Amino acid sequence: LGLDLTPRWYLGTAARVEHYDDNSGNTASFKLNSRYELSETVAIRGTLGSGFRAPSLTQSGYTVSDNRTALDADGNVVPALRRTVAPGSAAALAFGGDKLDPEKSRNAGLGLTWQPARRTSVTLDTYLIDIDDRILLTENLYDRQNGAGGIG
Repeated sequence: LGLDLTPRWYLGTAARVEHYDDNSGNTASFKLNSRYELSETVAIRGTLGSGFRAPSLTQSGYTVSDNRTALDADGNVVPALRRTVAPGSAAALAFGGDKLDPEKSRNAGLGLTWQPARRTSVTLDTYLIDIDDRILLTENLYDRQNGAGGIG
């Protein structure tokens, strides 16, 4: 939803509510944006918002093992078993893992636009994004006491 508050000032807003049947639950996110024309060729703009991303099915339950080689702490090539384990599994819990929570984010942006000619525009933007509970793969973990076999 957006409207022109004045001929030079635009204000927009959006909201979204979602329900997930898995353990992610309910979420609400929003966006607020504005643009103000300082002149016919220069404008400033800004935005505030939030976001949400539930873990995908593969991120929640994907498991794979493969054999490969790796370098041990001394730089020697040794056989290694690499495993990607599901969050919340016994192996993940043994290494301090936990079930996946949804990612939640907050963002802010500020920009300046300049149109020096009809088919030319220059923009300068800065932004800040903060993400909690980021979902990603961990680094490989190694069993240093029993050789270099990769654990996960």
